[in-house]
Parts: sequence; C-alpha cells; structure tokens
Amino acid sequence: MRRRIPTAIAGLGVLLLLVALLWKVFAPGQLVKYKTDVDKTPHEVGSVTLYVDPSTTAPVARPTVFTLDVLAHLHVVNHSSSTVVVDLDQTQKIGPLPAAQANLQYVFNRRSMRNKTDNRAWAYQSSTVVDRSPNYAVIFPLHTGRGPYSMWKDETGSAFAATRVGNGTTKVGSTSLITMHGQLTNVPVQSYYIATLKSQGIPQSLTLAQLTPQLKAQGIDPALLTSTVLPRLSAADRATINSLLAQPINLKYLLTGGTTWMVEPTTGVITSIAVNQTFSVQPDITAIGRIQTILAKQQYANDKIVGAGATTLARLVAKPPTTRVLKVAYAQTPASVAEITRYAQSLADQQNLVEDGIPLTLLIIGLVVLFVGVVLEVLRRRRTAAGPTGGPGAGPGDPAYPVEPDAGRTGLTRPAEPRPEQPPA
Repeated sequence: MRRRIPTAIAGLGVLLLLVALLWKVFAPGQLVKYKTDVDKTPHEVGSVTLYVDPSTTAPVARPTVFTLDVLAHLHVVNHSSSTVVVDLDQTQKIGPLPAAQANLQYVFNRRSMRNKTDNRAWAYQSSTVVDRSPNYAVIFPLHTGRGPYSMWKDETGSAFAATRVGNGTTKVGSTSLITMHGQLTNVPVQSYYIATLKSQGIPQSLTLAQLTPQLKAQGIDPALLTSTVLPRLSAADRATINSLLAQPINLKYLLTGGTTWMVEPTTGVITSIAVNQTFSVQPDITAIGRIQTILAKQQYANDKIVGAGATTLARLVAKPPTTRVLKVAYAQTPASVAEITRYAQSLADQQNLVEDGIPLTLLIIGLVVLFVGVVLEVLRRRRTAAGPTGGPGAGPGDPAYPVEPDAGRTGLTRPAEPRPEQPPA
C-alpha cells in the first residue's frame, strides 16, 4: 500500500497540470464574455454652435452657442450564450430648447464584440434597422491593441478607423487606460440622423428662394435666370425648367470631425469618450444639373446669354456650395469617467483571474504535487534497497534473511539463531 502513495501523489500532480492546460485553452472562451447585467449611465457635457440661420442655412455674422448636456443609459435588454442586445437611450438638452430623446440598439457577439446582422439592431427609431456588422460600436475588442479597429458611426451609417494614440497610458485612479482616436472628413450624414435635429430647426430641404443667398455667393442669381435666360428658350424647355425650379431642393449634410476614446485594454471597455464634429450642408444639385443640360443643347449653341447661363450652372454642378452649419463638441464628465473606470477595472480583475490566475495557480500546485510524488518515490526506493544500518545487506524483509518458526507462537517467525559449531569427531 505504501508503494502506491508516491505514485498516487505524482498522478494527482499530472492531473492538475492537465486541468491547468485545459482551463487555459477552453475556459476563457466560455467565461470571458460581455456581461449580461451591464447597466451604466455615462454623462456628457459640451456645446452646440450654430453658424447659420436655420430657416435658410444662410451664414450668420455671429454664431449662436448653446450648452449641451447628454445623459445616456447603456443597458442589456436581451441575450443568449453568444449574443447580446444592448440599448442606448440618450436624453439631450441643448440650451433653452426642449429635451430631445435619441435611442439606439446594438446586437453583437459577446466574445468578439463585433456587431451582427440582426433586425433588432436599429438607429434612432425601431423602424430604422441598420447593419453594423462586422464593426465595433459600444466596446472595443478584448485585449485592445494599437488597431486600427473599424468603429461604427451612427450619424453617417458607416465605419471609420480607430487607432491608438502614442505608446503611453493615462491613469484614472489606479487603472491604466489607453487612448484611441478616429477621424472622418466630409462623410455624408444619414437622413434618419438629420431628422433628430429638427428640434434645432435644421431643415432637410429648402425652396429656391430660401437657397438664393448661397447661390448668389456662387455667382448665380435665380431671378436673373428666370427673367433673362428662360424667355430665350422653347416653350417646352421653359415649362420643364419652371417645374424643376418649383420643386424643393434637398439638402445633403456632411460630417467632419474626430472621436477620442479612453479604453481599459484588457476588457475593451470604453471609460471615456470625447467628440468634436462639424456638420456642413450642400444643396442637391440634381435638378440644377438637369437645367444645365437643357441650356447646353445644341439648338442654343449660338445664343451667348443661354451659353453663359449653361457655363455658370456647370461650375455649380462641379462644385456645389458647402456651408458650415453646426458644430457639436462634448466629453464625458470626470465623475462619470471615474465611475465607469472602476467598473472596467473590476471586470479586468475577473478576466485576469479566469485567463491567467486560475490556470497559473493550478500549474504551480500541479508542479509542486508532482515534485513531492517523485521525491517520495525516490526515497521509498532508496529505503527498499538499503540494509538495517542504512547500507546494503540482508535484513528483515529481505528474502535472503533467514527466519525460523517461533516455537511458542504458531504462524509467527523469528530470526534463526546461529548454532555452535560441533567439534570434529
């Protein structure tokens, strides 16, 4: 029985080493995931600067600046073992304007953190389903590195690259955070986002009369066009152009700006966000392009006035007027950053325990137990090979050590006593 103890101890050590390996390979994939009890309320403050008259988008001499306060609520509304549905509710208060609500919903993989194609993913209203896959949105990947990472921008309905800034870290409390940054330039804004700006009086279309100031700045006077050029055209062409001029002119908004995130790199949790972006507007020149095509007809090639009008409109089509409309700048409050950083650190501690702490502990214990088992086996073998004095020779337990029955006790033996030698006969 004693011979089996060292072997059993060594076997336990090997088993612990195997468990450590299996834990390291399989456990993180099952246990390290986006939490299903996320319920956070980041708070952001900043400003909104209006550069135009909202009714015409014509530039104003002095921009109007409003305060901006955004209280968000990020929480899980549904989940499975591999997928999570996260809701982001925002209450936005701009200066004296009534508070506005914005709501977005994300569906992504709980392990990779990449967004998935799912009809439960939408922007600003549940009827506006968006496909954010395979980009990131409310969280960076586990073990965030330098990037670039493709981050989703709901205002533009597209993704942009986010990369790490520098090699250093920023301390918030005792937690080290890395800084990520992404930039966009003149990216078209989705109409469903422009609809959310109605409370600020931002239009989605204008009449020709409303757009006249911007057109005049480009050297185009609609009144001169109708009074001078149209009379020189055929009746059919005049009717077509008058119909085009009577239609509302749609506006195309563009976004230029950057986003900066502070990220806890182990978990990918965004602990802070700062946004500085400007919206510009361009008139949709599709109708103007059709008018230019009419004026450039061969039948008007010898009419200098019509030709001059065609040339002017061609310049407008090639380079539509772009007007800066709105700048939005905001950042998370220090108190909000501190609160979410503490939460991210607690998640990082749990993740480090699962990924490294537990398998390392099992590895160390396994090595120690295996070592003890091997040492005990070596000692046992040495004792077996040793004699009564600790050296080689016969002794009790050795087959070569003679024994004889004990005359006084049945079934017992005792060492045979040496017999005196007989004198020779």
